[in-house]
Amino acid sequence: GEGYLRGGRPVTGDARGGGREDSPGPADLSGRLLDAAEGLAREGGLAGVHVLWPDETAAGLLQARPGWTAWKHQAFLWTDEGYGDFRGWLGSFSKNMRRNVLRERAALAASGVRTRIVGAREAASEPGLLSLMADLYEAHNERFGPWAARFLTREFFLRLPEFLPEGWLLCRAERGGRTVGLSFLFEGRDRLYGRYYGASEEIPFLHFELCYYLPVEYALSRGLRSFDPGMGGEHKARRGFRSYTTPSFHRPFARPVARFLDGILPDLGREEEAAAAALNGDLPYKG
Repeated sequence: GEGYLRGGRPVTGDARGGGREDSPGPADLSGRLLDAAEGLAREGGLAGVHVLWPDETAAGLLQARPGWTAWKHQAFLWTDEGYGDFRGWLGSFSKNMRRNVLRERAALAASGVRTRIVGAREAASEPGLLSLMADLYEAHNERFGPWAARFLTREFFLRLPEFLPEGWLLCRAERGGRTVGLSFLFEGRDRLYGRYYGASEEIPFLHFELCYYLPVEYALSRGLRSFDPGMGGEHKARRGFRSYTTPSFHRPFARPVARFLDGILPDLGREEEAAAAALNGDLPYKG
């Protein structure tokens, strides 16, 4: 049937060559895909084509491609540097920052909250849990009005087990036998991606636990090399998430728009690099 989205539609995927000797390599195939995307966008009367979160190979290809402009964005990433476990990770913090994390987790536990990981299959088998995740996520976003990050729909959560039985998890908080908070994360081959959060009540430090500490603890237990906690939130730096810049690439078809982006995006990129450097000055790690 007809797709849900009209106009801009994100499409994800890697470009890989075939198994034959005369098959195009990844770079050649990526170039052909971009040619096709631009052609289809023009035929459809769209304003342009945009590529978000490219890997290093794709970024290099796009950087050299005529008509495309890079836009750098500050982002956060936690990386396992041989910590071993959560205690080992905290051991890399300065004394004061380590004490702050331990105090936050202790205060949450003292308030009667217990947290744990719920795997995909367990979550799918518990009646109403994914519906509750949708409820809490929607309620959390309502707090931010037009600036809310409503990336996932209720239908997404309810139908998730149909199209993705594995590769995701919930961080769950319970108090008095009742679920009071949930966060939803994706699990890749070597990276955890988060986090979509909601809570039924305001509990100090619950957000930090479900969105940062418990996912890091899980990543370390699973041997995952990194954890992407999502964009925004300067408080992430003080909780061990390093800043870096990642590019998106944009191909507007209107010449005035292209000239405008070519003029402004380099300056915006430098501002993002400066912001990332400033945030890294707040990291909790020992000097």
